[in-house]
Amino acid sequence: MKFIHIGDLHLGKWICGHSMITMQKEVLFELLTIMDQQDIRLLLIAGDVYDRLVPPTEAVELFNDFLTAAIRQHHIQVLMISGNHDSDERLNFASQLLKAEGLYIASKLQKNWETCILKDEFGEIEFHLLPYIKPSQVKELYPEVKVKTYQEALEHVISLHPLDPKRRHVLMTHQFAAGGQQVQTSESETMLSVGGSEVVDVHLFDNYDYVALGHLHAPQAVSRQVVRYCGSLLRYSFDEVKQKKTVCKVEMKEKGNTVIEQITLHPTLTMQKYSGYFADFMDETKGLVENKQDYIAFELLDQSLIANAMDHLRTLYPNAMQLTYKQLLKEYDGKKTVANLQLEKQDDFTLFKEFYQTIRDHELDEEKASIIENILEKAKEIK
Repeated sequence: MKFIHIGDLHLGKWICGHSMITMQKEVLFELLTIMDQQDIRLLLIAGDVYDRLVPPTEAVELFNDFLTAAIRQHHIQVLMISGNHDSDERLNFASQLLKAEGLYIASKLQKNWETCILKDEFGEIEFHLLPYIKPSQVKELYPEVKVKTYQEALEHVISLHPLDPKRRHVLMTHQFAAGGQQVQTSESETMLSVGGSEVVDVHLFDNYDYVALGHLHAPQAVSRQVVRYCGSLLRYSFDEVKQKKTVCKVEMKEKGNTVIEQITLHPTLTMQKYSGYFADFMDETKGLVENKQDYIAFELLDQSLIANAMDHLRTLYPNAMQLTYKQLLKEYDGKKTVANLQLEKQDDFTLFKEFYQTIRDHELDEEKASIIENILEKAKEIK
């Protein structure tokens, strides 16, 4: 059985005042052409369909057009879960009716997971759809269980979902999974929680024959080749410019024999980052920029600020998004480090006085200072 694994579409995303909707439409419909050419009739979407809980109208319309074309015109069955950017309620709308059309949606954690059993020449494959979950959702569903971390929450949920040993099993979920090696993250990803507690042990998935992960935007395997982040369809931050965006083509044969291929998509425009001198970028004969229409971040090597530099650059590069000065950033980082060290040496009361003076533009009077000192002392006692 062959299927395509995608995720992190982030439909409706804007970057530096530019909408990505045209590029998103390009790659989604290119994907349908590729699936037709290779006769692949199953698509897995591993969450973060939209970029925010209330997506813009054009994003909803694009996804509606894409699903309609996939199911009605190309006869593709779609299995989909929600991610941390999605609204469970909006994504779940009419899910029972749509199942008859070949669209399976799992957007809410339930005691009975949404599953889909398909057959091929090697037997049955059971697809398990587990949407993005938080510890609070597990507590609500299982009030008798004490869970604090994402690890404990996911471990409990998986333990209640036994697998039939006669079948091959595919898990689709949207979590931050890590194993023995360091995973590659991107600036465009939203952290699921504070302090790294969102990370779950990839070995929770050891009993599955393939794990279709969403959340991290860099295509990568975690621990095993069959545990994969497909990555985002497009580059969504400038630290992703070196990433080759792909989708995962998966062919499952007999148990233990799974072949994975990464297929490249080809948007007309993409995000790029270039480093050089302002004068060289303005000299078209230099040919420093491959596609002038791309969404570009310029890192200037000039030693001083150039008046209206971005306005001048946009006369040649209309989609220029970002402008930085490498040397000036180094100087700023050095000063910032010294400032941070100075702050660390100050006590809480001194910090508050300086903050108050900065905000109110006058010093803290004696009466207010006394109140603040008392509050800070009580706070120390509580600690």
